[in-house]
Amino acid sequence: MKFDRRLLLKAAAGAPLLSLLAPRSALGQGMTAPKRIVFWFQPCGVAHRYYHVRPDSTENDWGYDAMGDLHSLLPLVPFHDLTTHFDSTERVATLGLPASDWHKWTDNQKMPFGLTDLAGTAGENPLKPRDMNGNPTREFTVGHESQIAMLTGRYPVGTVVNTGGTPGVEWATQGDSIDVALGKELGATTRFKSLQLGLAGYQNFGLSYADGLRLPIQDSPQRAWETLFMGIPQTPGVDPAAEALRKKMARRASSFSAAYERFTALKGGMATPDQKRLQQHFDAYRDVELRLTQAPNVNNLACHAPMDPGNLNLGDALTLPARMQVMMDQLVLAMACDLTRVTTITWTFAATNQIFSFLPGFDAPLGMGGTPSPDGHHPLSHDAYNGTDDPSTTAQLAAYDKLRRIERWYAERLASFLTALRNVNEPDGSTLLDNTVVVVINEINHSGAHNNSNMPIRLYGSLGGKIRSGRYLALPTTPLNDLYVSLANALGLPWTTFGEPRFDYRYIGGPTGWQWVSESKTVGPIPGLVT
Repeated sequence: MKFDRRLLLKAAAGAPLLSLLAPRSALGQGMTAPKRIVFWFQPCGVAHRYYHVRPDSTENDWGYDAMGDLHSLLPLVPFHDLTTHFDSTERVATLGLPASDWHKWTDNQKMPFGLTDLAGTAGENPLKPRDMNGNPTREFTVGHESQIAMLTGRYPVGTVVNTGGTPGVEWATQGDSIDVALGKELGATTRFKSLQLGLAGYQNFGLSYADGLRLPIQDSPQRAWETLFMGIPQTPGVDPAAEALRKKMARRASSFSAAYERFTALKGGMATPDQKRLQQHFDAYRDVELRLTQAPNVNNLACHAPMDPGNLNLGDALTLPARMQVMMDQLVLAMACDLTRVTTITWTFAATNQIFSFLPGFDAPLGMGGTPSPDGHHPLSHDAYNGTDDPSTTAQLAAYDKLRRIERWYAERLASFLTALRNVNEPDGSTLLDNTVVVVINEINHSGAHNNSNMPIRLYGSLGGKIRSGRYLALPTTPLNDLYVSLANALGLPWTTFGEPRFDYRYIGGPTGWQWVSESKTVGPIPGLVT
């Protein structure tokens, strides 16, 4: 059975624009400012010599050793009291042992410890038989690719595929990512339930998912501007005239209705994946229709549309700082207008080859003969280590310093973003930063070892005192799901679990690998993180 693809695609093209155009309700004068969360993703692990706290640090008395002003996180020292720096009890207990700062070995295998992406690294291998009790074989499946389950907290499902006659496993994400799940709860009165912004975000592995389907990232500053600020004036505090906007949306709604009627009549003849994707698309559009009468938060005098950023070359490494700054500026204003309360902003992507040629001493985007530059972020993250050992040669130390400088540059950008949030006043007298938590995430700990344990995750912000910030927390093996439950609680949601409700597997090491155990880890909030 055939269906009118032109009609469906016409509506499909209109629906995303409508979701951008639809004005939403907002905070009024005298009301308590809403709580917000931003997931800030930066890739390729960290340069460990310049990342951790002082060795003598305690929970409430901690800091960064300046290391001759080389520490990656020094730009964030002014936000010490709003910081939660996570670490591993394993690392702290073995500081005097070789390579103890990033991995633990048993029978020459990496074991999980600290804040760990258990879901993303322990999928069931369909090429291996289950045990006599029917429990699947699990193993470390991915390094950088753990990103596919990092925010979902659910085991990816493996499917056997054959490439050139050799069987392998292809992994598929399950469920909603934490940003999408939070958006469903917190976005009832905002223009966007959640936002996915970033740079070069369509490449490589995904981060945000809805029912296992990867969500696209808006990586064009100009398109983001058109998406976020349509119908919002450039003069702060002025209520936009929305009548012309509503007429345009009504015309698009007519096109949608015709397409939906056709889809309903013909969906029985479509392949199941096509049915699922189109139904989700139409459901999202219906949600927008219910929000047409709501308006942005013009009561906040900081709410206004920025200037059109114009076209910035998305493929030019030299424009990355400008594109990143525009994205951050737009996000601050979107938060001031209460367009969204949940955002994931992805700075490039896992295992990125992004070139930082705007930094002194870095190579140009392409090396001799058009080959990838060794100064790409991912190659550097491997070249900086002697395999799984610390750097020792001149070349390794040079790569390590470049890796540190990239992380320092990201820290400077983050500090400027936090400062911008602090400089925006809410109608109730607080600031955006007072009511926001920024969660810094990374798909990996150590690229040389492809290790997903003791993840370099930090929080900035207290959500009005809900998060007990200003602390250094060393944790035993703890799934990321526990952190997500705590963050949901800090945002006012009474969650007790998220993603996989329990992890029934423990890494034994050697030939046994991951084995089912009865004393499993039940997911729940991290004790003492939230008041």
